[in-house]
Amino acid sequence: MTAVQDGNRRVIEAADAAAGALGLRPGMAVAQAMAVVPGLHVLEADPTEDAASLERLARCNGLIWSTAEAVLAAGTSVVLDTGGMRRADRERIRQMAEAKGLSLQWHFVDAPQEVRRARVAERNAAKGETFVAEVSPEMFDRLEALYEAPAPAELDWELWQGPAPRTAYRDNVVHYNWHWFTRWGTGEICNNGTHEIDIARLALGADYPTAVMSTGGRHHFQDDWEFPDTQDVTFEFAGGKTIIWQGTSCNGLKPWDRGRGTAIYGTGGSMILDRDGYLLFDTKQKLVRQSLEPRQGNGVDLIGDDAATSQHMDNFLAAVRTGAPLRAPIADGAKSVHLCHLGNIAQYTGRKLRVDPATGRFVDDAEAMTYWSREYAPGWAIPM
Repeated sequence: MTAVQDGNRRVIEAADAAAGALGLRPGMAVAQAMAVVPGLHVLEADPTEDAASLERLARCNGLIWSTAEAVLAAGTSVVLDTGGMRRADRERIRQMAEAKGLSLQWHFVDAPQEVRRARVAERNAAKGETFVAEVSPEMFDRLEALYEAPAPAELDWELWQGPAPRTAYRDNVVHYNWHWFTRWGTGEICNNGTHEIDIARLALGADYPTAVMSTGGRHHFQDDWEFPDTQDVTFEFAGGKTIIWQGTSCNGLKPWDRGRGTAIYGTGGSMILDRDGYLLFDTKQKLVRQSLEPRQGNGVDLIGDDAATSQHMDNFLAAVRTGAPLRAPIADGAKSVHLCHLGNIAQYTGRKLRVDPATGRFVDDAEAMTYWSREYAPGWAIPM
């Protein structure tokens, strides 16, 4: 957004769509605009610089598209990271691709609103090289309202549903909230719980349990979500080992000041462990050792912003490139996911279930085994 001097006052000369969504418009006094959007940064209009900026923008867009065409011509797909908050923006990009004879598919990446708010607050505080102005809570809310969820015309709803039985489109499941509906998802235990149960299994050297039980329900919200928002699942293993997973995502309390993690209680001491490091205590609660990242990582960020995630990425790439052994083998990860499904089935049946530790299957329990598979859309069923 730029401004010019108009007599004794400065007024907005040009404002883009995002500024318009915030209630700003050409001709508005800058003082009024700054009252509407506190902390607003307004550039002085410079026709020569503006023309040069538009020319640079056109060249950048041209370079992006020409590079994309060259890569596509070489037989490789191209991923363009673009905002596309509004349907009109996405339609403009679609038309550009169509005009060049390119096939286009949208992939929408989202994060919970509280995570986005935290990122904005961190950006406001850091004031990095690209910082222009603080985004106030009021600005954040207005920009949130600017976003237009993808409609069926933009989304391949048939493809999105995958193996699930077909149903009418609904925008409150795209692209994250599908986790909480049984048609597509598996609840919080198979979302965040997978990672923590995997760590607990590693710590205990445990595979399949001998028994599983679950209790919980929807206690925080009364809505159309179908999985518990509060859940405790207990897995019993041979040798007196136990794993308890607690799903309390809707509660604001953070045990050990962590949004998630694993507490390991042993006969010789205890450990608090998450992706940011660990704290090791003796039986007298004395801290005897610790290893922590300089700052807490963001569990839903698309980049590996902690050492543990980066090491796993490096190991996976090394396995692909050189055949190096995986530190977290796929078959082992499948066992952790298996436990999550056992927990959900225990929740469905409402009772303790016995499990064969050699196979991970239920012992003499016809009712529990009715949940062993799911209903598939025609053509998607997997022979069991």
